[in-house]
Amino acid sequence: MSLQLQWAQRLKKAGAILGRDGLSKRAAAIMVDLVTKSGSYKEAMIAAGRLKAVAAAAKYDGYWTEKVDEGYHKEMAMLEWMAKGAAPPLIHTNRPRRWALLRTPLRAILQRILPGPMLSRALTRIDAR
Repeated sequence: MSLQLQWAQRLKKAGAILGRDGLSKRAAAIMVDLVTKSGSYKEAMIAAGRLKAVAAAAKYDGYWTEKVDEGYHKEMAMLEWMAKGAAPPLIHTNRPRRWALLRTPLRAILQRILPGPMLSRALTRIDAR
């Protein structure tokens, strides 16, 4: 059995033990940890690797696998937008309250990941809401 397959099985087992609640709390804790640190590129990529492990652990559950895949495909689309140099599409919601809750953390995350011209366009779009 390959080492990669062994790790996948171990992560699935850990995911089954932690359950949906434990995995979602772990993913949230990793993101909060990143936002509260200096936010360097290196720390961002380490956090991405940590989230990759959480996502692999979620493969024990069909519903969580679906949600992980949904996020993966959304990020693929975002990376394509960024590679083209266009402003990324924003999170759309029909709930103004949820948007208000997302605005401040979203600004902080965008300030860490987007280069200057793209950042100003994205922040303009956020402030317009």
